[in-house]
Amino acid sequence: TAFTPDNNGRNDSWRIPFLDPQLGATVSVYNRWGQLLYQVSETEVNWDGTYKGAAQPAGTYIYHIRFKEGFPDMKGTFVLIR
Repeated sequence: TAFTPDNNGRNDSWRIPFLDPQLGATVSVYNRWGQLLYQVSETEVNWDGTYKGAAQPAGTYIYHIRFKEGFPDMKGTFVLIR
């Protein structure tokens, strides 16, 4: 539920380890103002806490997982710690 992108080699990115790319999911990450910061489809989730190369501030972020079919959407939050 939290990650620390401080380049120490531990917990440096936000991941969803058991989300199989074959499920066809699109994962989106938003800041608290609803701005889309990160989005991937049908691949591994690996957000480094940046947007257009700029480090994002510490805080709570929202994720939204949309599946092509067979599963309901999933939403939740996680914390970026600097």
